[in-house]
Amino acid sequence: MITKINSISKDVGKDVGKDVGKELLSLIEKNPEITIPALAEILNVTSRTVERQLNRLKKENKIAREGGRKEGKWMLL
Repeated sequence: MITKINSISKDVGKDVGKDVGKELLSLIEKNPEITIPALAEILNVTSRTVERQLNRLKKENKIAREGGRKEGKWMLL
């Protein structure tokens, strides 16, 4: 259990402040149904970083989510 905690703590904060907004917009434009885990893997950041950036883009009215979490899609505004 300690090993797992140590490995998780190494990732904490590694992506904070990293701006991947432009890349997110490009990936969403190419595939509106892309998932947060897929975006995180492509961009080599954590899912939490992607969530933070998506929330920022939503607040800036650049994207919106249509539909549910599993069957929805992203829309560029």
